[in-house]
Amino acid sequence: MPSEVSIVNHALGLIGDDVILSLGDDSKRARLGSLLYADTRDAVLRAHPWNFALARAQLGRLAAAPAFGYAYQYQLPSDPYCLRVLSLSATNLLYAVEGRVLLTNESTASIRYIARLSDPAQFDPLFVEALSTRLASEMAYALTGNAELVKVLSQVYGDKLAEAAQRDAAEGTTQPYQGESSFTGLDICNQALGEIGLEAFLASDGDTMRARLCRSFYDATRQAVLRAHPWNFAIKRATFSATTAPAYDWTYAFTLPTDCLRVLDTETASDDFVVEGRTLLTQNGAPLKARYIANITDTTTFDALFTDALIARLSARLALPLTQKPAMAEVKWAEYHKRLAEARAMDGLEGTPLVTESNDLLEVR
Repeated sequence: MPSEVSIVNHALGLIGDDVILSLGDDSKRARLGSLLYADTRDAVLRAHPWNFALARAQLGRLAAAPAFGYAYQYQLPSDPYCLRVLSLSATNLLYAVEGRVLLTNESTASIRYIARLSDPAQFDPLFVEALSTRLASEMAYALTGNAELVKVLSQVYGDKLAEAAQRDAAEGTTQPYQGESSFTGLDICNQALGEIGLEAFLASDGDTMRARLCRSFYDATRQAVLRAHPWNFAIKRATFSATTAPAYDWTYAFTLPTDCLRVLDTETASDDFVVEGRTLLTQNGAPLKARYIANITDTTTFDALFTDALIARLSARLALPLTQKPAMAEVKWAEYHKRLAEARAMDGLEGTPLVTESNDLLEVR
């Protein structure tokens, strides 16, 4: 019967390290395993529609309607917690997931979804193998300094997912596959430190270099990762307020919401617009309704893959000043881009969302 400790020990075995007796052991490998385990488990759960983790629910409709685009919105399940929506009851229905709500034009909504399962006794054997391998790839550089081992383990992890996809597809007549993080900002900083082989710090540790750098880098890094991708959990809709018309070229100007990091699109997809400063300029008058990436600060609402990407980018920024090892920084930047690509693929499969083109003009300067 697998346990959290046995899964971490499997990961340690894959990188040639000693086993632990408990995640509470006073050793670097135990502290690293404890830091990485829950977030990595959620990321692997989201990466594939594991049959053992599928659940169904009829959603409760919220009283308030979305600002535009859809007629109704529904609260996503919290027990068991919804990590990712797979489909509505009828596969041809349009929907989108934004924040912790599902938007649709249907007056009722029932979903299949990937649930957050924390009891290892419920895990499929292939999931245990995939989780152990992913965990090993996350721990490898911090414990061994071997960049080649990280690459090999990452490849093996991909192979494990492909094997699981074949096995699950053969079980029944299955259909093809967002999530909250229980981490605090301090946990995220400490996991980033752990990934580059450094010790964690406490909230009261204000005068160490690693604590000062983490606090200095955290907010800017969080905003950079938010802006890098239209994360479903961070998307909002709003009607923008009109402001003084621009001096030339554009007819109308609208003030961006205070929490807007990046405008994605307007209600009328064909509208031309640019963002300058904290205003959106366009040829179309009020009302102007738009979707945007919000500056989400509450870590309890973070998607699991967002947390994963944030940890990777933060560790990449911390690596050089704290370790003086350019190779480590290079490995962590590559890991960040890999995690971002994984998140884009996963978010793109959730709902029937609009395609948002990358455009530097749309980013808030």
